[in-house]
Amino acid sequence: NPDKPADPLANGAALIHFGKGGIKDLTVKNSTITGSPVNSIRFIRYASGDAQLEKFGFTGENDTWSMTYTNNTFYNVVDNQWANYNSVATKAAKMIVTIKDNIWVDCTKDVIRRLFQSKKFTDFKDGSEMSNNTIYAAGAIQSQSSYSNGTELTTDPAFKDVTKEDFTPTGADQVAKKTGDPRWFK
Repeated sequence: NPDKPADPLANGAALIHFGKGGIKDLTVKNSTITGSPVNSIRFIRYASGDAQLEKFGFTGENDTWSMTYTNNTFYNVVDNQWANYNSVATKAAKMIVTIKDNIWVDCTKDVIRRLFQSKKFTDFKDGSEMSNNTIYAAGAIQSQSSYSNGTELTTDPAFKDVTKEDFTPTGADQVAKKTGDPRWFK
């Protein structure tokens, strides 16, 4: 039906979806995000071919852009790819990434690869940080070492009781490092 608007959660869409362009600086911090994934949905999607830095608010050659995920707990959010950064991957040298102290459980096995659009951590601008992240899917740790800087946690975060939406981590590494949304440690 041509009068019916497109379903924002249709195949290939995303929870955060930019129909045109994208965002210069993205920060997700101290959050718990859970869901029931829809087939082939992403967490964030930039418009293909529409991610020129000047559209994000860049004013000069020395401007940078950033992607920051710190102290978050993600559970069962997406079943496909975390993000699509195809258009922006070529600008990795201008991007500062901070990916620290996060827990992803049953979201997708390729979180970091998709966040970085297959770039290696060393491709990003000096000042980028990455540490203490857990990516756990299908009952096993999903190593991201091909793309990350190798500081990932490798134990099951063992949430206290997901059926009651209690995402308190009980895994030894996650407890020792206090990773995930800090509200679960209160």
